[in-house]
Amino acid sequence: NADLDHFLNNLWVLRLHIMQRIINTFLNLNVLYTDADAIWLKDPAQLYNHPQHQSSNIVASRGTYPDYCPLAKELHDDEKMHLNTVTICFGFTYFRSSPDLHQLAQNLQNAVARYRNDDQIAINCVLNLQYGSNDDLHMNDPSSIAAFTQPDKSVIRSFFGKVIAHNIKVSILPYEQVTRRCGRDEGMLENSVVAHCYTEKEGKSKLNAFDHFGF
Repeated sequence: NADLDHFLNNLWVLRLHIMQRIINTFLNLNVLYTDADAIWLKDPAQLYNHPQHQSSNIVASRGTYPDYCPLAKELHDDEKMHLNTVTICFGFTYFRSSPDLHQLAQNLQNAVARYRNDDQIAINCVLNLQYGSNDDLHMNDPSSIAAFTQPDKSVIRSFFGKVIAHNIKVSILPYEQVTRRCGRDEGMLENSVVAHCYTEKEGKSKLNAFDHFGF
């Protein structure tokens, strides 16, 4: 309803504002976004402190929204003609403080009002439109890291390559580590670090999911 939408919009803007305040005030302090319904099954530090991701400014769970600002599209193995949208999901996202992240946070503050005051839409669209990438995403490749750059007046795209010259580095975690479709393959939960299960966006549905999966 309209009241819920208004509350969430204010919450998302406040979340972004608090993150920016923290990293600007405490230059060496990092920030973790985690939704209340993202259940930590194991210590999540093993995700963002993994050697593979220690050079990444952002280590994020994988989402599909907003599909109009994808960071990449992945060809589905079972449906050769179907492209899966890949985006940052703020259900679980770690921000590693750096001057480049500070600049991105400022870009997000400047842009969020244009994206319905939704910080998840804002980060994906800002990276998609103001920064850039052009290589295919291989989510089955554990070495895949997204490299984005924002030159002075132009857009240069270099995505998931081995190029070191870039501004923002993003690791998008596979569903096997931060599970979204919990009921699709319940065996996946045994190896998951975080379970952020798709449900209806209401408290009763989420509590029912927690009971069903034994959280």
